[in-house]
Amino acid sequence: MPDAYQRPNEAYVKNIETNEFILDNSTGKHLRVSIGKAIRIKVDNDKLHKKRTYWSLHPDEKRRYRLKVHTVNMQFEKFNKGDSNFEFDRNYDESMSHKCAVEALSRLSCMTLIHVENNKRIPITFEFDTVRKEPYVHLPNNTKYFPDILCTFNEAHELFDKWGGKIAIEVTYTHGCESYKQEDFMFHNIPVFEVTIENGSARQFPAERPNWPKGKLWDEKLVEEHINDLVNWFSQNIVGELKVDPISTRLHLQVVKEYIDQIESLEVANKDLYESAQLAERSLASNFNKINKLENEYSNSIKVIKSYEEKCSNLIKKNSRLTDLVAIEKENNNILQVTAKEMEKSNESLNASIRKKHVVNKIAMWCGSLFILLFIFSPTLFPESAAKTLNSWFKMMVNLRNLLG
Repeated sequence: MPDAYQRPNEAYVKNIETNEFILDNSTGKHLRVSIGKAIRIKVDNDKLHKKRTYWSLHPDEKRRYRLKVHTVNMQFEKFNKGDSNFEFDRNYDESMSHKCAVEALSRLSCMTLIHVENNKRIPITFEFDTVRKEPYVHLPNNTKYFPDILCTFNEAHELFDKWGGKIAIEVTYTHGCESYKQEDFMFHNIPVFEVTIENGSARQFPAERPNWPKGKLWDEKLVEEHINDLVNWFSQNIVGELKVDPISTRLHLQVVKEYIDQIESLEVANKDLYESAQLAERSLASNFNKINKLENEYSNSIKVIKSYEEKCSNLIKKNSRLTDLVAIEKENNNILQVTAKEMEKSNESLNASIRKKHVVNKIAMWCGSLFILLFIFSPTLFPESAAKTLNSWFKMMVNLRNLLG
């Protein structure tokens, strides 16, 4: 459905006598007049007004439709079927494609309307209580319309409260549903589903298709066969677009009530969340103080750790020096061990030498002692030899004294 609706403020002008569009002398194109100028002509020059008809601004002349001047609402409006004035043109879309499609739809009481939006197919199935073809609809704003199909359905349908149990179906062939008509239907809570008959498609009446032989005649049999084909197609599903999707006051109030209930529920939840937020804020403040305390303790711990790291670094340096000293001491100890072994060997040699000397000395002592004993006891044992020896020794001592004296 369009986001905004605009009623036509300009229209092309056709001459009733020649049945041709009037040209603009300055541009050579079809003359376009504003609603204000058309109203002035109607009021000031009724004779000229009756010689003119006003048409929509569609670029394709064949797809333009007639408009009438509405002097009260200051706007152009499409001619509605059933208008009693002389300007009513019931043949604004009297194509057989349009007629057959409307007739086929009017014969169905069960329909599955498939609304296509953003490449998504949304099916809506109905079992209608009534299906009326081209009914007269007089809206409270005094606007008259003849929708192609107007259907009603009962309260069992899920959309009854939303749409008030009714839906209009418009068949688009030469032109679509006008924006101002959609606007009126929206304001009066009448949904509009638009079915489009494409040129050259199987839904188009055979005699109006581009491939229909020129001049070939057709009869009512072809019309009925095409209508039956359309009934068979439409019985399966009807693809189109939901041009008007209004909502009734009843459902609107229900929706509003649901929203109010949701708002109240959200307010309660918001209050609980606010209280929880306050508790969380207080807890956060407490945790923040704890965090500050922990940060201070952490800072002190960092300082202590740095102090221990420095001490550890010093100890590592000392340990390194001691390691070096230990290595030196080990080397010295090795040297001392080698020296001790050498001294031990030397001591063993010395001890052996001392032992030898001790034995020699002991032998010498014994020999000396023996000599002394012999010397002492020699005069007894060997008197003559002893006397000789003593005399010799005495003479030697006397000679030594004389030498020294």
